[in-house]
Amino acid sequence: MKKILQSGRYLFGIAIIGFGIINLITGNFPLAFMPPIASSLIRVVAVYGIGIILVATGICIIVNKFPKTAATIIAMLFLLDFIYPQLTQLFSNFKNPNQWTVTLEILALCSGAFILAASLKDDFQKPIISNNTISKISQVARYTFAISLLGFGILHYMYADFIATLIPAWMPAHLFLDYIVLFGFFAAGLSIIINIQSRLATFLLGIMFLIWVVTLHLPRSIASPSIVAEWSSLFIALAMSAVSFIIANAIFWKEKDL
Repeated sequence: MKKILQSGRYLFGIAIIGFGIINLITGNFPLAFMPPIASSLIRVVAVYGIGIILVATGICIIVNKFPKTAATIIAMLFLLDFIYPQLTQLFSNFKNPNQWTVTLEILALCSGAFILAASLKDDFQKPIISNNTISKISQVARYTFAISLLGFGILHYMYADFIATLIPAWMPAHLFLDYIVLFGFFAAGLSIIINIQSRLATFLLGIMFLIWVVTLHLPRSIASPSIVAEWSSLFIALAMSAVSFIIANAIFWKEKDL
């Protein structure tokens, strides 16, 4: 189990590289992160510049070259995206479940990136954010991650019938499976908040997301390779699995049983 938990940083790096490649190939951000930007020089610089940054930082995390700095940069990018445009759009479109989903995903990935940054070391003498500050942020980030999980659980309850249609046809009892996922989100979120069996809960959460990657998102992406949204969903699910393993592997949990 320890090896699976330790794989979180590498899976996260792969997902971040995937996001960057989407930028570079499509000339736009993944729709889950940013709305389409009108053509302009600023757009070109932002899309390709951030795409290069994502690919570079993802590689740095995987090869262990300045990984703390790389994770911090990723966390800051997600934080900016969470503040604007996600929160801004959420306030103006409060009843839109798609916007809630995107906002919660960005919050979860931002939280995971800060926690990863707090767990890593590199050779920079003057880090972007001091080690003490990153450590404090990571303590808060576990709760913001938990909040995102509770939000996912609520969405799965409110839109259970629709979500059931997204489950592959070969799987039985679609609605029942959705409620299992719903229970998983609530159980993991509450476990993190009260710090009881948190490592086990986040480990199982990571496995759940990884199963989605293999059984749902990867087949859909391969079947429709030209649909960018499918690849975005694939890398988001992979990143969520990675973040779950990263949090399970973090040092602030009481449990030592994994």
